[in-house]
Amino acid sequence: MMDDELLKLECLKLATAQGFKSSEARFEADRMFNLIKGRSTGEIGGGKARVVGKDNDIPFKDYKPE
Repeated sequence: MMDDELLKLECLKLATAQGFKSSEARFEADRMFNLIKGRSTGEIGGGKARVVGKDNDIPFKDYKPE
């Protein structure tokens, strides 16, 4: 399994192999990385997270502060 840093380097290698240079190569590599990881590009706040307790309780009935 490849960690994120190695994946980013591979994306950068592919971007430069396609002829991108400098900041364009970094942008294209970032775009590839986000595509592989299933992240959307260019959107701010596009995802939604649902936070629940360990038994799907809302609000956290099982939360006990330390």
